[in-house]
Amino acid sequence: MRSPPEPYRTKSCEKIRLSAKGDRVAALEKAGFNVFLLPSESVYVDLLSDSGTSAMSSSQWASLLRADESFAHSKSYYSFMDSIRSVFRFEHILPLHQGRIGEHLFFQLTLKSGDHVPSNTHFGTTRANIEAFGGIPHDLLTSAAFDWKSDVLFKGNLDTEGLLDLVARVDKGKIPVCMLTITNNTGAGQPVSLANIRSVREQLNQQNIPFYADAARFAENAYLIRKYEDECKERSLEEVVKTILSHFDGCLVSAKKDGLSNTGGFFATNDTALADSFKDLAMLTEGFYTQGGCAARDLEAMGQGIKESLDEEYLSFRVGQVAYLGEMLAGEGVPVYKPYGGHAVFIVVEEFLPHLKHSDFPAQALCGEIYLEGGVRGAPENVKAWKKKESQMPEFVRLSIPRRVYSNTHLEYVAQVVSGVYKRRGSLGGLDIVKEPPRLKEFTSTFERR
Repeated sequence: MRSPPEPYRTKSCEKIRLSAKGDRVAALEKAGFNVFLLPSESVYVDLLSDSGTSAMSSSQWASLLRADESFAHSKSYYSFMDSIRSVFRFEHILPLHQGRIGEHLFFQLTLKSGDHVPSNTHFGTTRANIEAFGGIPHDLLTSAAFDWKSDVLFKGNLDTEGLLDLVARVDKGKIPVCMLTITNNTGAGQPVSLANIRSVREQLNQQNIPFYADAARFAENAYLIRKYEDECKERSLEEVVKTILSHFDGCLVSAKKDGLSNTGGFFATNDTALADSFKDLAMLTEGFYTQGGCAARDLEAMGQGIKESLDEEYLSFRVGQVAYLGEMLAGEGVPVYKPYGGHAVFIVVEEFLPHLKHSDFPAQALCGEIYLEGGVRGAPENVKAWKKKESQMPEFVRLSIPRRVYSNTHLEYVAQVVSGVYKRRGSLGGLDIVKEPPRLKEFTSTFERR
C-alpha cells in the first residue's frame, strides 16, 4: 500500500545528483570502503542517519531570527525551557549541544569502576561512555527481539527476568542506574511498551535503583504506544509522552532526532544534587549552563521542534513512510526486520549474505555495494564482527530516513537500488580490516576488498 502524501510542502530545495559509477567506485576506495567516510556530495540519497538531518520548518527558521544571543539567561533560554517543560515535566532541565555530551557527563557523575548499567540495548556512544568510566553495560532484550521475521509488537522491551537475574548476581549498590532507550535504536528501532516501562520501574523501586531514559525518539515511541496499546488509544500524544516520562527519574535527549533540529539536546532530572553537579561539570566544556554549548538560535529551533514533533499528522506520515520503504523491500524478497519501527528499516545482513562470515564484515560490504549500485548510503550495524563472538541479535544495514527530507519517490528509488544488489547477492565478497580504532570502530575504521 502506498504511503499517503507528505503533510507539508517544500519551500526551499537543495540540488542533489547521482554521480557516475566510476566516480562512486573511486570515492568508496578513497574512503577505505567505509561509507561513514564518504563526502556527502558523492551521495545521492543519504540514509546514513536520522540524527541532525531533519529539514527544519518555516516556523523553526523564523525562530532563528528572534534569538537573543545574550551570554546568560537570554530570552531564548526561557523560551526553550518553556517548550521543553510543556512536554518533559522534570524539575531540572539543562541544554546541551547534543545528546552524546550528556551521556559523557551523566556517567562521569554516576558510575564507579565495576558498576553495572542494564538497558534494553545501549546505543554505541552510550556503551562507549559507560566503558570509558569503567562501567559494564548490559543489553537485556526479550527473546522476541531476536526473531526478525515475527510480527510481535514492542520488541524493544527490556527483559524483566534478565533484570532480576542481574540484580541477584551483582553486589548491592553496583547498579547505580538503569537506562532504557526509546525507541530502541540499536535493537532495530523497535518501540518499548508502556506496560514494560511500568514493570521495569516497579522492579527498580524494590532495589532503589534510579531509572533514566535515552529519549531521543520519544515522540515516535509514544505514537507506536498509542497505536498498539489499548489503554492509550484515546489519549493525545502529549498525554502519552507525559505518562511515559512519569515513570522515569530523568532522561537524556538528543534533539537531533525527534526534536527536529540540526543540533542540540538536553539533560533532565528530578535529582537536585545530580543536576547541580551536572551543571558545574557541564560549564567546564559546554559554556554557561543556560547555553549548554548552543547558540540561542539553536535553543529556539529545538524548542519549536519539540512542539512540532507531537503533531499527529506528521508522525502518522513519518512512521508510515518507514513502513512504506520496508514493505517495498520485503516485496522484492529483501530480508528486513519486522515490524518496522519509527525511524529506519533494518536489513538483516546474515539472510542477505549468508555466504559471508562475521569476520568478513558483511554489513560494511553490503553498505558499500548499495552505494556503488545507486549512490544510496546506509549504515552498518555489526556487533558480532566487532566483538568477535556470537550474539543473538542479527547484524543489520540500517536505512535511517531523515525527517521531512525525502519524498516517497526517493524511497521508491532506494527500494530499486537495494533490490538490484539483492539480485546479485551471491557474487558479493567480504572485506579485510586495515585500520581499527579502539572504540566506536564503525565510524573511522578502513577496509580493503578481499
